[in-house]
Amino acid sequence: MPLQTKLRVRNKTPQRHPRQTSDGFNASASTTVRINQASMGLSDVTMPFENRYAAFQAARQEKQKKYAPLAEHYNRQAYSVFLDAFIVGALGGWDPAN
Repeated sequence: MPLQTKLRVRNKTPQRHPRQTSDGFNASASTTVRINQASMGLSDVTMPFENRYAAFQAARQEKQKKYAPLAEHYNRQAYSVFLDAFIVGALGGWDPAN
């Protein structure tokens, strides 16, 4: 089979990843829950290598920054959004803010 035939795409309609919103945001939060008609919860689990409180805070801020566009997407759809991270240390520590 010629290479051109192999590269030909049958369906030229752009396909979205199943977890991608229509605005193009990757909705890959570990937990995305529609709480009720007006509320949405977004949470992501992360495991920082360092087992210190400063590392937990930095990991939480990183996750909140990462998913802020997705939270804004749901805010534009009139949802009240709760966005947070669940932090577990690599050595078994837990973030007290969980």
